[in-house]
Amino acid sequence: MRLKREQWERLAAVGTIMILLLAWLFGGMRQDASTVQKLMQATPDGMVFIASKDNLWAAKPSDQDSTTNWLSIGKATGYGGPLEIVTATDTRGAISGIAVTASAETASYLQQVIGSGLVDAYVNQSVNALNHSDAITGATLTSQALQSAITSSALHTGREASGWIYRRQ
Repeated sequence: MRLKREQWERLAAVGTIMILLLAWLFGGMRQDASTVQKLMQATPDGMVFIASKDNLWAAKPSDQDSTTNWLSIGKATGYGGPLEIVTATDTRGAISGIAVTASAETASYLQQVIGSGLVDAYVNQSVNALNHSDAITGATLTSQALQSAITSSALHTGREASGWIYRRQ
């Protein structure tokens, strides 16, 4: 009887480990799908994403072989809490797209900042020479958080993808 109990305990331990491994595997797959959905918000339709380095993805049209954009995620904390953006940078090193992918900010303040053109002002700027805009009155912390997230994402891309970005010039 004792032998059977030990066998059941071993079987239960192995089963538990297998369940944990499966949960880890499927959790990672779900996270990858979530990341791709975020990346899609900053690029044109029909792009394929390839993980390159930590927080850096290459993007290319599905019908081409060459990379056309580099993407990274930037995070900052605004008045309402965490804020997350994705920046797309073209192969010349200029920001080609920005998308706010998550925010705990008050929606009206966030829309006020985005509507003011603060985010659009970064498009076409070089990741190595970003010009900051003034914060929006009444939404200063939200403005600063957006600028911080965009800057951190763009600088990360400039550092990590610089060999690929400047090779084409």
